[in-house]
Amino acid sequence: MSDLDPERRNAGVALALLSLIWGYNWVAMKTGLADAGPLQFATLRFTLAALCMIPVIMRFRAPLLPRREQWPAVAILGFMLAANFACTLAALRLGGTGKTAVLVYTMPFWVLVFAWLALRERLDRWQGIAVAIALAGLVVLVEPWTLSGGMLASVLALGAGMSWGASVCT
Repeated sequence: MSDLDPERRNAGVALALLSLIWGYNWVAMKTGLADAGPLQFATLRFTLAALCMIPVIMRFRAPLLPRREQWPAVAILGFMLAANFACTLAALRLGGTGKTAVLVYTMPFWVLVFAWLALRERLDRWQGIAVAIALAGLVVLVEPWTLSGGMLASVLALGAGMSWGASVCT
C-alpha cells in the first residue's frame, strides 16, 4: 500500500471508516430501540442530526429553508424518507439486525425497477438478468412460504428499501 499515492490511500481509509460506521449504525439502532419505540428513537435521532447541521449550514451561509417552489419536492421526498426510516426502525424492532440491513439495502434493485416503471428507462439484457436473479434472491431471503412471525419484519425492511429507491427516482 506504500506505492499508492496519498490521495488514493486516504480515500481507501475513508471508505473503510465509513463502512465501519454504517455497519455499526445498525447495531446502535437495534440497541437504541431496546429503550425507545421507533417513533421516539427517530425523533431523537433526527432532532440531534438537525441540531448538528445548523452550524454547518450557517458556516456555508446556506438558507435554512428551501425556496417556496421547492416545497412540493421536499414534501414528497420527506414523505418517502420518513417511510424508509419508519419501516427500517419497525423492522429492526421486530426482526434481526443482519437480515433487516440486507433487505433495506435492496435499494439499488428498487431503483432499477422504479426507473423502468416510472421513468421509462430501458434495461439492457444484463440488467434484466440481474433484476431477475436479485428477485429470486429476495424471495429466498424473505421465505414467504414459511409465513412465520418474522415475515412482517422482512416486509417492512423491503418497504424501507422500496421507499428509499422510489425517493431516488423522484
